[in-house]
Amino acid sequence: MNPQISIVVPVYKVEEDFLRNCIERILEQTYSDIELILVDDGSPDQCGEICDEYALTDKRIRVIHQINRGVSLARNTGIKNACGNWILFVDADDWLEKDACEVLALAAQKYKDCDIIQFRAYQNYAVNEKKLDTSIKSNYIYSSESIDDMLFVYRNGMQTPNFRKQSIAVATSYFVWDKMYKRKFLRENGLEFPPGIKISEDKLFYLNCLLKFNNMVLIDDFLYHYRANELSATHKYAEDFDDNRMRLLEVLGNVAAIMDHKIEEMQKKHSDIIERDLMDFAVVAASGVIVNKYYHKASPLSPLGRWKASDQYLKNTFIDKSIHSINFHELTNKNKLRVGFMKLKLYGLLAVSSRLNRRGGGQNAK
Repeated sequence: MNPQISIVVPVYKVEEDFLRNCIERILEQTYSDIELILVDDGSPDQCGEICDEYALTDKRIRVIHQINRGVSLARNTGIKNACGNWILFVDADDWLEKDACEVLALAAQKYKDCDIIQFRAYQNYAVNEKKLDTSIKSNYIYSSESIDDMLFVYRNGMQTPNFRKQSIAVATSYFVWDKMYKRKFLRENGLEFPPGIKISEDKLFYLNCLLKFNNMVLIDDFLYHYRANELSATHKYAEDFDDNRMRLLEVLGNVAAIMDHKIEEMQKKHSDIIERDLMDFAVVAASGVIVNKYYHKASPLSPLGRWKASDQYLKNTFIDKSIHSINFHELTNKNKLRVGFMKLKLYGLLAVSSRLNRRGGGQNAK
């Protein structure tokens, strides 16, 4: 008999204490009808051996070893091998509340017609934690048949958090780890994580889910602990950071066009609202490239080379259009600075201000 919940954990170069905590918190769940799929993504350290060690102690654990292919393909391996009725994704340095699966199993019974069940999460720092906020209504079933519901969930998925003063987007809107997905829904619609995209792959996965879902719901229970990580993919220097961001924008552009077309058909008039939200994201993505690649402390470029590379990147047609079409007065103060620095080509000041903001707690995405 299939388990009710499959928990997929991609594993690659995780600190031993974090990995053990993640696994043990799952095995200690008050609800036992689960399976744990540990996908060792070719980790060069002891992570694979640690996974095998736990598999010998609990028959609910399956370990899959594969060559390193990235977190997206590791999660896809989990989807393909999952036997549970529902699939839950957990990052190997995070952890679940002990009753998380019990709460989610009850929610699955209550909301049988939902394809996605979202829940609340904590963000954990070295010495404290905070509750991540959300603007999604609790225990309200969002339906793909409702134009208002569709617009709301699409915009929460596409839009960049806190970019504008009246932004509806929230920090936990598109992450993969604060949702449980019906396995049948993912399989029948061929929903997988995009290969080759190393940053914001969860955003693209979620948006593709929104193109196919029938109903989704948020339960008002805090079940997940997300460990804030300054060494995440968005903060480390990567030679292909700019190419990855550009490819992501191209793919998101296709998704936005499909979304706007779907909304047009529902409301019988032209829509470019999702494209405009994508333009907001493009501005934030471009500033991220400048800060996290060209002006990263590990960049081999000279000061002049950093400026020239930043300026060339912003000449992309869509990014340039996005920056110059924004109504400056609609932005939050932080983003007025961000956009202002880019318009004035003060890229070094953009990098400095971004780092100061990060130290002040302004970053909350892995």
